[in-house]
Amino acid sequence: MEIRNYLPKKPLFISFEGGDGSGKTSQIEAFTPWFETYYGPVVATKEPGGDEVGKKIRELLLDPKLVIHDYAELFLFMALRDQFLRNIVKPNLSRDISVISDRFFDSTMAYQGYGRRLDKRFIESLNLKIVGPTSPNLTYILDINPEKGLENAKKRGTLSRIDTESLNFHRDVNEGFRKIAEDNPCRCVLISYEEGIENIQDKIREEFNKRFL
Repeated sequence: MEIRNYLPKKPLFISFEGGDGSGKTSQIEAFTPWFETYYGPVVATKEPGGDEVGKKIRELLLDPKLVIHDYAELFLFMALRDQFLRNIVKPNLSRDISVISDRFFDSTMAYQGYGRRLDKRFIESLNLKIVGPTSPNLTYILDINPEKGLENAKKRGTLSRIDTESLNFHRDVNEGFRKIAEDNPCRCVLISYEEGIENIQDKIREEFNKRFL
């Protein structure tokens, strides 16, 4: 793949999305040093969990022993998004450091909007209020069969509160991610898990090269 190694015009905000067990973390780990080599300084993070407050509330949200009602869950994620933007994303972008995030607002729409079947317009209005103009420049959505995703999640060890939801819930989440990709073709790139791990990384880099290098 030809690389046109120009200096970056601006820092980028890139998000990785997908169902549980889709391999986002591994792909980010492979992509981040490549990005830094060919584009510039970058911080890899996750949402929720990018700062100390996020880490503590993330533990709460994912604790399988807790029962958290649907709208309480939604508002906790939204509160963490505000924290994440103010403490991680915006400060880095203002210093010309790009940000690569494991999840962002598309996960809320997929999990709470499609999975929990909460009011999608309400979720969108909250996201717009909190995020404002700080939307990702590019979002990779890793599309995985929910059964395979849950199998992968189980191999990681302890399952989170959301991992233990029904298969139908995870199917709804998967359909949600596909619909998000369909509705946002300029921002989102849908990549099938069936492509294989190495091929996925190649596609991620090719898409970035086509858009930004």
